[in-house]
Amino acid sequence: MKSSKLKVLVTAHEISPFQGSECKSGWNILKELSYLHDLVIVSPDTNQFNTSAYKENIMKCIDEFHETAEFIFIPQPFNTRFISKINKLFFGKSSNIGNQLLYFVGVKFWEKSVKNYLTSKKMLEKIDVIHHFNHITFREPGFLYSQE
Repeated sequence: MKSSKLKVLVTAHEISPFQGSECKSGWNILKELSYLHDLVIVSPDTNQFNTSAYKENIMKCIDEFHETAEFIFIPQPFNTRFISKINKLFFGKSSNIGNQLLYFVGVKFWEKSVKNYLTSKKMLEKIDVIHHFNHITFREPGFLYSQE
């Protein structure tokens, strides 16, 4: 009999057990989902501004996840870090993410890095479901929907 567990790949650009909003809600939802399905969670090691160490915080609390959850950390690429410096310089005081347009351009560069990594490792072939997670928007679908 085939297991009802799915192999789920989740990209979570913002995830941390110690921060609020998208980070903490992403953490809690994925933690609970890890008890129902086998998860591969792809996350950056820090936020765009390099002010929150996601990997370090996740590793402190990794035992909260079911053992079938696997984390892969993809660093923020150079383009994202460069854009975020400009964003912080000109717009950093206006909000946590600065200018939304610049922020999401940075997210797109990270998502392309994720796709390149997963494609090179042939990981997408072993996945049942892909979910682009925890930005409160439908305007940024990611790049994993396409095999190109």
